[in-house]
Amino acid sequence: ASNSPQTVGVALRVNARPKLSVNPTALTNVIQRGGTVPSTSLEVWNGSSSPLGVLNYSLSESLSWLSLGSLGGSSTGEHDSIAVNYSTANLAPGTYTGTVLVAGTDAATGETAAGSPKRVRVSVVVKDRAGLGVSVEALEASALEDYPAASQSFEVWNTGSSPVAELRYRVTDDATWLTASPASGTSSGERDTITVSFNAAGLDGGTYRGIIRVEGTDEI
Repeated sequence: ASNSPQTVGVALRVNARPKLSVNPTALTNVIQRGGTVPSTSLEVWNGSSSPLGVLNYSLSESLSWLSLGSLGGSSTGEHDSIAVNYSTANLAPGTYTGTVLVAGTDAATGETAAGSPKRVRVSVVVKDRAGLGVSVEALEASALEDYPAASQSFEVWNTGSSPVAELRYRVTDDATWLTASPASGTSSGERDTITVSFNAAGLDGGTYRGIIRVEGTDEI
């Protein structure tokens, strides 16, 4: 027959099975009581080899202090960013943990995607505010003229409840005959000893008064 034979081009595209990829696999945050964790994000994408099929994915969680910006989507390889929002202002001090579950399916077949499901562990440590504790309100010492007095001491510690923000403190004095050491330190609850030394050399007889000032700040 005329025009015989004829050819018909045939192409078969075999898409790789969608693969669920998620990053990061854990979110960890540490805040002070009353604080708010800044929003973070998860990336979800089809991580299979080319040519890519379509990955459908869904996200779920059941945490009262966390919400997601999206509960699902699809990807042919592009990375989708999912906002993770926190509501921590009213949480008591403690450690809070939970899981964001990410599941994926092949859009063409409905079958479970490779690597599905993924679990993203989320944790928030809420630390109590540091509190400054000082063991004495006053110190008294006596000495002979031109002789030093015996040294004394007091304790400084963090009075906050565990888990607690670290207390960073500074110790100063306002008299040349008075020295408090060490001049600074930190405490997560342990009691630190501050040694107070007196030097009466060059002082005439009489009563001398000074102030030791202890200042503390929170450190997360």
